[in-house]
Amino acid sequence: SNTKFKKNSGYSSSKINVRENQSMKIDLNEKFVEDNAHQLFDDLEYETTTGSQIDSNGERQNTGDVILEKRLLHNLEKINPGLPHDLYLEAISKLHSMPKNDIMVGNRNFHKLLLDGFIKNIPDKNGKEIPVEINYVDWKTPKNNDFLTVRQLTIGQHEERIPDHVIFLNGIPIVIIEYKSPFGGAKLQEAHDQLGKTRYQREIPKLFCYNAFTVISNWKFTKYGTFESPLEFFFNWFDKDDPGSESEPERTGRFELFINDVFEKENLLNIISFFIEYEDDYRKKKEKALEECDDEDEKQDIRDGKTAAGRWLKNILNIK
Repeated sequence: SNTKFKKNSGYSSSKINVRENQSMKIDLNEKFVEDNAHQLFDDLEYETTTGSQIDSNGERQNTGDVILEKRLLHNLEKINPGLPHDLYLEAISKLHSMPKNDIMVGNRNFHKLLLDGFIKNIPDKNGKEIPVEINYVDWKTPKNNDFLTVRQLTIGQHEERIPDHVIFLNGIPIVIIEYKSPFGGAKLQEAHDQLGKTRYQREIPKLFCYNAFTVISNWKFTKYGTFESPLEFFFNWFDKDDPGSESEPERTGRFELFINDVFEKENLLNIISFFIEYEDDYRKKKEKALEECDDEDEKQDIRDGKTAAGRWLKNILNIK
């Protein structure tokens, strides 16, 4: 992280723009957290909008669309200029082909596609087949990507649900955030359950097919983890400039620190590209880690699968 913690958290009531909207039925206290997140994303130079604005602007045909295709097409053309139009459409179609009956399989396939890009052989002017690559993300130049946050976006599939915040990367829904009230004793478990297998993952599973990670917060506590992870594997984001903060998990300002650090554009791309690991890939990388490691104690940690010290994971991530 290159973002430093802002000492003035700015969580004053003057920042809360309360609008009456009975149809959305947003709890005022929960909206307090959402409003502040909205402002922080705006400060990070994300485009910030609402679900109703997305739909009124014609970015989706219906509530079942979780990829913003017009936005994605525009960004594919910007990141990969000069290619045949049909090739961009094929790259979009490839995203839609992810398995939907098993969201973990679909998610794993999507993540690989996101990192590797869409590759197809096409004939050159002499008729020779050459591979052409379309990248969904410009990993080298973060500012060349489109970062969008949408509040209260209605998603319709088996049921109709409205996540608090969805973060789109070039039109792809990469992060889901669920907030709970900082008042009245709301627990992170409630937010975790709402995103879980018996709620959103069952009711709107296609949204999770493209998810890198989820965030849960009641402002007092803010944690992130992969969508299938139990709550105990959701983690805080600690301030590298203030290591002692790890012993103060309720320190004022942690919510702002989290948003500013995790969603700083380069940091977000690094998290997605380097720090998401699937169990199916573990064995091959474990073998590679053993080959790369010279320290016998660390080798034993890798063999035993000990994760407490994180040394084996460090070896795996260093391979990348």
